[in-house]
Amino acid sequence: MSEHAKSWFITLFLAGTALGGLHALLGFVAGGPDLAWFGALVAALAVLGSFATFAFAQRARTSTQLPGMLLGTGLGAVLAVLGALEGGPGLPALYALALALGSVIYVQGYSRFGREPSQTLRPGDPLPPVAFQALDGRWWHNDDLLGTPWVLLFFRGNWCPLCMAQIKEIAAQYQALDRRGVRVALISPQSQAQTEKLAARFSVPLQFWRDPELTAAATLEIVHRNALPAGLGLLGYDPDAVLPTVIVLDANGRVLLADQTDNYRLRPEPATFLAALDEAAAPADAS
Repeated sequence: MSEHAKSWFITLFLAGTALGGLHALLGFVAGGPDLAWFGALVAALAVLGSFATFAFAQRARTSTQLPGMLLGTGLGAVLAVLGALEGGPGLPALYALALALGSVIYVQGYSRFGREPSQTLRPGDPLPPVAFQALDGRWWHNDDLLGTPWVLLFFRGNWCPLCMAQIKEIAAQYQALDRRGVRVALISPQSQAQTEKLAARFSVPLQFWRDPELTAAATLEIVHRNALPAGLGLLGYDPDAVLPTVIVLDANGRVLLADQTDNYRLRPEPATFLAALDEAAAPADAS
């Protein structure tokens, strides 16, 4: 699936689920205990429930296969088809089958980037020359990152609920990072206004940086073209973003860890960063 097709798929999938679910609810209420409409409603609720968890439960990661969604839509499809075979309406069966197929495409296709690991992000190597713009307009370069370890988290934008959950999780672990002398920078290509809005949510001293033209992302080979779901451009977001990536640097600017997830629903836990930092510090402590 191309990135352009993915952009349209997710918007149409969610919009179709919401509209189909509403129609199923109305059909079930109006027609009484009809098995076909009930099956379509089960399928829609399985999808909407999963996405509601992303958006409102603020989870930074999910299971790989989303069994709840797949089983729910599969069960709904079976019920809707049985209802249609027993003389019920055929439309809800089409709804449920479409949602079951869409869920498989979402889990197996849309969620995965198919990315190749960046050749510029190798543990032990220095971070390639990059620059980021802070909210005060200052540009940060590689030399500015020396002297202290850093966690650089590249996120897609405020529009991505899993990114927001990951940032909140890191903010909650800030004290553990600060005790190790680690600084944290959150980096995206989104606008100044959008970045300021995000920064206002947090009281811990995180750095909020921008990569306005995706120049640094291109150097690091983590650009994600057409990442934005169709329609969200109306909110002022650019279509291109970054592939979710976390880079942990030591005090000498060398890469300790470069997490390059191939599934946007699977993000590393802060414990992963802490372990990489502690492992790097262990020889110095032992000596």
